[in-house]
Amino acid sequence: MDVRGLGTAVNVSTVLTGTTVGVLARRALPRHVKEVIPKALGVFTIALGIRQAMQTSNVLIMLGGLLSGVVVGSCLRLDDRLESLVSRSKDQMTLSRSRLHDAVVLPSLVFCVGPMTLLGAIQDGANAHPELLIVKAAMDGFASMAFAAALGAGVYLSAAVILVFQGGLTLAAGLVAPLLSERLVSEMTAAGGLIVISIGMKLSKVEDLPVADYLPALITTPLIVAVVTAVS
Repeated sequence: MDVRGLGTAVNVSTVLTGTTVGVLARRALPRHVKEVIPKALGVFTIALGIRQAMQTSNVLIMLGGLLSGVVVGSCLRLDDRLESLVSRSKDQMTLSRSRLHDAVVLPSLVFCVGPMTLLGAIQDGANAHPELLIVKAAMDGFASMAFAAALGAGVYLSAAVILVFQGGLTLAAGLVAPLLSERLVSEMTAAGGLIVISIGMKLSKVEDLPVADYLPALITTPLIVAVVTAVS
C-alpha cells in the first residue's frame, strides 16, 4: 500500500495534540515556571543546532552560505514580512503581536529546519518510507507542548506550516531526490543547524535575532556546493 504523505499527516497530528496539552498546562503553571521554560528549550535548541552544524565538511562553505543567505533575507525583509503576515491574526488571538509572531515562527522553524525534515520528506515522497518523519513527529509533539506552555495557542498555526512546507517537500521528493548528493545534504543540514542555533539564542533571550532572514541560507548553501563541486 502506498503511504506517501503519512509521515507529514502524523507530524501535524502530534503537533496539534502536543499544543493542546501545552495550552492546558500553561493555565496551571505559575508565572516563574512559564518564564523559565523557553530559556531551557532555547538551551536545548542551541545544542541541537551545534550538532547539526558539525556535519559540514567545509566551514568556508557553511560561512559563505550563511552570510549570503542572511544578506538575501535582510534585503527581502523576510522576518519583517513574516511578522506582518502573522499579525493579521492578532484580532482572533489574545496574544500580543510580538508573542504571536514568536509562537508561530519559532516553532515552525524548529519543526521544519533540519535533517529529519529534508531526509524524511525525501524518503517518504520518493520511497513511501515514512518512518523517519514519524520519529520526528514524536519529537515535535513533545517540543510543541513546551512551546505552547511557553508561548501560547499561536503554536497551533505551526501545524499548518508543517503541512504546507514538509508536505510540499514530500510531494516534490520524487523529482528532487535524484539531484541531491550526500555532500549537498550534509552542507544544507549544517546551514540549517546555524539557523537552529539562532532560534535557540532568541528563545533563551541571549539575542533577539531576525531568524527568518537566515532562511535563504538553505538555498544559497547548495548553490555554493554546486559551484565548488563544478570547479573542483
